[in-house]
This record gives sequence, C-alpha cells and structure tokens, in this order.
Amino acid sequence: MKRLSQALFREPDGRTKGLCFVGVSLGGVLVWVSLSVTFGEFLSPFILFVSLSCGLVGIAESLPVSRRQLAGILRVGAVSVQLAVLLHLTIVPDFYVS
Repeated sequence: MKRLSQALFREPDGRTKGLCFVGVSLGGVLVWVSLSVTFGEFLSPFILFVSLSCGLVGIAESLPVSRRQLAGILRVGAVSVQLAVLLHLTIVPDFYVS
C-alpha cells in the first residue's frame, strides 16, 4: 500500500508529459466524434472514458510541484474511472458493443 501511495502522490513530472497526456485525451475525443459522425450513431463510450483518464493524468502532471496532493487526487480519479469502466464492462457488456 505504501508503494501505491508513493506512486500516486509523487511530484508531477512536468508540463511536457502533461501536455502529451492532454493531447492523447483530445485526440481520443476527436476520433470518437469523427467516427460517430461518419457512422451516423454514437459509438461505444469506451474511448471517451480512456480520454477522460488521460486528461486527468495530463492535468495532474501539468501542476506545479507544490500541488503534489492535488496531483495525487487527480491520479486516483483517473484510476477510479478505469476501474469503474472495467466493473461496468463485467456487469453490462452489451453497453460497450456498438
């Protein structure tokens, strides 16, 4: 548990890494929107959940070093989103199949 806490609540890695994560997040949203428009129906929201997690991690990594606690909370939020998606996938698998 101590290792997990140290990994999640470490100092942010910097704006470069944060901007990469935010870029991946925005790219995922753009791909989802463009494919939804192309096929004329909303696709599986799985890409949106991954994009949300990447966005949260990107914001966490972009914070100043003095905001280590907030960065940790955002990282926990990103992991929680992914765990919630996995749990929901096991309960309602048809929701993610287009």
